[in-house]
Amino acid sequence: MKKAFIAGLALLVMAGVASAAEIGGIAWTQSNLTILRAFTKVDIAKFIDSGLVKTVGSANGGDKTMATDIQEFTWADLAGDHHYELVIVLKSYTKNAANAMGIYHRESSGKIGEWWFQGMNIQLEGWPPPSYIPKAIQDLSGNGRKEIIIPSELGKAVGAHPRSTWPKVYQQKNWRFADASRDFASFYDKQILPEYDREIAQARKNAAGATQDTSLKAQDRLAALIMARDKVLRVIGRDPKAGEQQAREWIHGPNPRPLDAIIVFRDMGDHEEDLKAAMEEMRSESEAELKKVEAHKTEGKRTQAAKRAAAEKKLGITEGDFDRP
Repeated sequence: MKKAFIAGLALLVMAGVASAAEIGGIAWTQSNLTILRAFTKVDIAKFIDSGLVKTVGSANGGDKTMATDIQEFTWADLAGDHHYELVIVLKSYTKNAANAMGIYHRESSGKIGEWWFQGMNIQLEGWPPPSYIPKAIQDLSGNGRKEIIIPSELGKAVGAHPRSTWPKVYQQKNWRFADASRDFASFYDKQILPEYDREIAQARKNAAGATQDTSLKAQDRLAALIMARDKVLRVIGRDPKAGEQQAREWIHGPNPRPLDAIIVFRDMGDHEEDLKAAMEEMRSESEAELKKVEAHKTEGKRTQAAKRAAAEKKLGITEGDFDRP
């Protein structure tokens, strides 16, 4: 009982030290790890607003970052040198789930550098399993230095949803991060491609069994997964033309998806003729859609006129009644 009391008291003392200490004022080292881990989102928000780093701001439009703006954070030894970096993930400020991850690195001099990533629904533990977006911080090289894995959008978002999302790998050098995805084929082989195969197979089943109301959403999901898988195959050099034939089928096939075809061909590069064909298909679709809208408006006017005529007839009103002084 006495030991439990002493242990609890020690934790309270440590929590007091953590809340009293300024994050930027202590060394981010192994010896201070317990103190660092005792900081809360409130403390992290105060650090961001301290003037030591760039101001992030708040989702409510304010200049100061609030604790509620921080989705999650962790302290990670990214360089494998027993010095720790502060990794924070902000909540999505938009409807399409785009959010940001920040990495703060403290030098021995006390100077703090930072690096920011933009991603699609970044989560430190990855998307809930089963998923093709894994943990954000991993030692993929096996050398103690951590890589950063960011869910990245392929193509521009349309409406409230991204067209497709795939995991991009970044490596750090001198505390600057660069895309190194092509160097980690084994990572994609082990953690990513099997998940794509599983999810694509399930998406095909869902699309085949979809109703008229759910068909479009099911087809969108299937196309997004195919595009992301093919992107990975191109990046690691497994198949430089992955997705090319599918994209052409999306232009001329029975179920055209010209926008997705454009995204694929633009990402691949050097497909000018295919791009022109896809854009022409998009124009045709747009014109057809406009004609439907106009036809719907015309039909609506006709319906309204018929309803008005029926109502007037029921009331015994004639055209001559409107001509009377």
